[in-house]
Amino acid sequence: TLASLGFVEVTDNAYRLTPKIIEFAAGYLNSNDGWIAIASPYLEVLRNQLEENVSAVVLDRTDVVYVASYSADTVMSINVRIGGRKPAYCTAMGRVLLSDMPEDCAREVLAMSNIQTKTDTTVTSIEGLMAEIRKVREQGYAVVDQELEPGLIAVAVPVRNLRGQVVAAINICGHTMQTSIEKLTSVCLPEALKTARQITARLP
Repeated sequence: TLASLGFVEVTDNAYRLTPKIIEFAAGYLNSNDGWIAIASPYLEVLRNQLEENVSAVVLDRTDVVYVASYSADTVMSINVRIGGRKPAYCTAMGRVLLSDMPEDCAREVLAMSNIQTKTDTTVTSIEGLMAEIRKVREQGYAVVDQELEPGLIAVAVPVRNLRGQVVAAINICGHTMQTSIEKLTSVCLPEALKTARQITARLP
């Protein structure tokens, strides 16, 4: 079916994507009330202001998927591709999105996740992760200190539409060689929350 529609080519029983496949991604990025197009300029301004890596993600089953990304112009910039995935359980952005779920749904996602010890500080027990998710729900943001990769730290906040539904998470991350948890929480977090409110005010 995909071949007949022109999305893939078949040569010697091997399939290769064609440029037409971009239509799928474009369709998604232009959907969801157009929030990605609305949010992108604000995210770019946030990156320029903080000089840190800024991205926006959505939840897909047990992973977060990048739908917007603006890398800092630094030696240790963190480049991620649109459509790239990270596990939700050990990322600040994932915990923000999980915190918007009912407890039983969040627990179900964790049960389906391939939970691994990524670093010495990775929380791997279901109960420990649920405690972190509850904390995020109470405080309205998440901070993760080197749970996904050594040296990688991040803070994330939810983006809500005017109906109060979380549509995405804004993530600000950096490396401990260039930034600190203290900067992320004292400087970046307030600006991320402000940016999330600005985006919300523009959403349907």
